[in-house]
Amino acid sequence: MRNTPVNIQQCEGFWNCVSPDAWVTGIGTFFGAFIAGIISIAIFKSQIKHENKKGFRNEYNTLMKFNETYKRLTSPFTNNLRLIVKGIQNEDYGHVIELVEVNTPIVREINKIDTSNLSYQAERKVILLNRAIEIVHVQLVLFSRLNEENGLKHLDENLSELRSRMEDLDNYENLLKRKI
Repeated sequence: MRNTPVNIQQCEGFWNCVSPDAWVTGIGTFFGAFIAGIISIAIFKSQIKHENKKGFRNEYNTLMKFNETYKRLTSPFTNNLRLIVKGIQNEDYGHVIELVEVNTPIVREINKIDTSNLSYQAERKVILLNRAIEIVHVQLVLFSRLNEENGLKHLDENLSELRSRMEDLDNYENLLKRKI
């Protein structure tokens, strides 16, 4: 057997020494990884969107369950409040005093409602609404017990604040409903 020398040419520069199949493999690998990355990002975004929607749905359902009890108490309070305001305007203070006394146990029950299951935002809105209810009620109790019209100085402002807090809670409920 004869030894025949193998003719190996020296490559000049790295790019000239890479074979065409290596180029194809490298480009294919790059595009494959790129496409896989785009697909995984799309799946990840979809999962996040689904989790957010699920969270909003849970928060909405919790708020709806809470509102069943809460509105059962606040509805008679606000109805009595309308009659109280009408009684004050008509100077029918005897009727006003009766309605204020009717609202007292309702306000106590409103303050006893557990808000710990609500989200932070919903709980905060309910607490602010409860404070507005208390402020209006205390003002009316003082008026009914002291029979002083000076006690009604800021009633309009406090009633406006109460309406604003009620609308705020309703708007939050509608916002959650739109997000689910």
